[in-house]
Amino acid sequence: MSVSFAPEELSVPNGFHRVLHDLGKEVLKSRADSSQDICVVAARFLKEQMQLRQFTGRDPYTGEVYHSEETDETAEGEVKKEE
Repeated sequence: MSVSFAPEELSVPNGFHRVLHDLGKEVLKSRADSSQDICVVAARFLKEQMQLRQFTGRDPYTGEVYHSEETDETAEGEVKKEE
């Protein structure tokens, strides 16, 4: 699926709909009552999904094999793109 936005056309990545669906469920289950709470829930959810991907070696939403050589993680867990 692609979406026209301004002068460029954007395509929706595989698994994006499922990620948003699951994230929405987590936010609703948490009963977050402020935008800050929603951000905390979202950060925790996305971190857990990244850890699952790293542990299993597969993307939890697309099933695609995860290639860790594409990124370099720092000790703090930040991801830096290799140049």
